[in-house]
Amino acid sequence: MTTNQQEIIQYDQFLECAQNEAQKEQNKDAKKKSFGNSMKMSIAEFVHHKKNKSIHVILSMANSTIGSVALVLPASVLQGGLILAIICMTIIGFINYMTCYFISLYQREDEIDLASIVRRILGPKWKIAFILSSAFQLFVACIIYFLLINSICYPIIQFIMHKSGSNNYGDSQEITFNKFSIQYQAIILFVPVFLLCSLKELNFIVKLGRIGVTSIFAYGIFLLYCFIENISDGNVSEYWDEQISFFSKNIVGVAGPFSFAFFVHTIVSQITATNINFKENPRNIGYGYLIVYFAYAYFSIVGSIGVVGRKINYKDAQNINDFFNSDDVGPVIVDILYLIHLITALPTLCHVSRSQFFILIQGEEKPISQLQMLLYNATFCCLGLLFQILCIDPSVIIEVNGSVCCFFIVYIIPFFFRLRESKRLVQNTEESINMDLINNNEYFNNKPEDPLDAKRRAPIGLLEKIFWVLAMLVGLFLAAVTLLNIFGVNLQ
Repeated sequence: MTTNQQEIIQYDQFLECAQNEAQKEQNKDAKKKSFGNSMKMSIAEFVHHKKNKSIHVILSMANSTIGSVALVLPASVLQGGLILAIICMTIIGFINYMTCYFISLYQREDEIDLASIVRRILGPKWKIAFILSSAFQLFVACIIYFLLINSICYPIIQFIMHKSGSNNYGDSQEITFNKFSIQYQAIILFVPVFLLCSLKELNFIVKLGRIGVTSIFAYGIFLLYCFIENISDGNVSEYWDEQISFFSKNIVGVAGPFSFAFFVHTIVSQITATNINFKENPRNIGYGYLIVYFAYAYFSIVGSIGVVGRKINYKDAQNINDFFNSDDVGPVIVDILYLIHLITALPTLCHVSRSQFFILIQGEEKPISQLQMLLYNATFCCLGLLFQILCIDPSVIIEVNGSVCCFFIVYIIPFFFRLRESKRLVQNTEESINMDLINNNEYFNNKPEDPLDAKRRAPIGLLEKIFWVLAMLVGLFLAAVTLLNIFGVNLQ
């Protein structure tokens, strides 16, 4: 998952300014009042002075969703089954679209983060639960990015060493310390990653991140090249029956990455808040997810067929790099571009996760100290280093994050949004109608109905009830099976 960095950084700059203003006050109540007033002014400035067209919202939504998961999809699909992958992708993509749609549907123009919507609709306790869930999910995502940076950087180092005439390096999937290995690289990378996430000024990172976006297109072109080459070389016809399957019992291995791949709920409100045509946002969510769906379908189908026969022990592959030799130039070019993308997205991801964590600990109005920032960064970097030393597959962490950590935000919150707001709006409408009937208000009776308001207060019909039941069952199944697999209970 990438981040729409410009909007996120701008919002967090507003938050920091409001915190600094609040710190000037002497007592707690005055600090809270000062913080609230500053944030209201900042939000008004953000909403009214930064206006984008719907096409920008759609592309930002797609860009924020398509990310690092694409690297593991070819291996995941090859191991889990092509048809199974398409079915899982369709079901999970549709569920994520619908739940994200309801978040956008009930968002107001002056709300620029999901926490504000949760606070208004569900109350302060739900807001705390959301921030806790979001902070933990983003913290795990930071660890995933650390592992992916390490796994992408290692083939580049292998390529350089191989071209220099040295083969004194270990396999990326083995734990070794008697020669250069991915463990030694992780220890070396600990310092630059820690310093990168400790930067306070992220404007340069945001600008550099625009270059990293090209990694998605480069990756797509590379997969197409592999696809055509594999067909022309005869690998597809030779290894089709041996390596290509349509179904398997590895549902979690296929569905887990897609659960994380379609997740954009925590930042979608910041993207849609800048739309000059705010009422078009529910429709824009649909267009954005349609682009994402076809992109992931392309990566899954073209990518899996493009790597058929390139690795005999394909069941051991973790990402796209595992299917190529150390001296292949193509993967290295893609890796360099993807590395730029990852190292520009990680500081923003860490910044947001850190901010949410300390909001829970000390409240919104108190800024994060330098020591707190360094301790938080050291904690996530140490965990990432530990996981890499133990050679834990990044796709496993992605499965856990998508199926378990995102469950509350993807399924529970949008459901209660829909349940509570539809009832409240219907009740308010009935009260308004009764008052106007009493006052004999002819204007109200002739006033055209706003289509968006009609959607917001529409009662939950039979088909929607079926959708919510099936969505909850799918989410619970994936979360339960993923947790069982972690504790060694394999249901496959």
